[in-house]
Amino acid sequence: MILNTQKQLRSGLIMSIKKPSKPLTEAEIHTMCEQFRENGQEPTVLTLLEKFGRGGKSTLTKYLRTWKGLQNN
Repeated sequence: MILNTQKQLRSGLIMSIKKPSKPLTEAEIHTMCEQFRENGQEPTVLTLLEKFGRGGKSTLTKYLRTWKGLQNN
């Protein structure tokens, strides 16, 4: 298996090894939600994912919900 991987690397079949990205924080997501709201847009999981280019849908959903909860207070 390792030998195959080395051959693939040399032949260019494996183009890059993706490094894990830094997890998004609740504060980052809340800030982006505020920016969407200031621009007259409603933030959604998909718009946040598009804007950040990273992050899991479950994390984005969780923090979007906490932001919306703060808006109702």
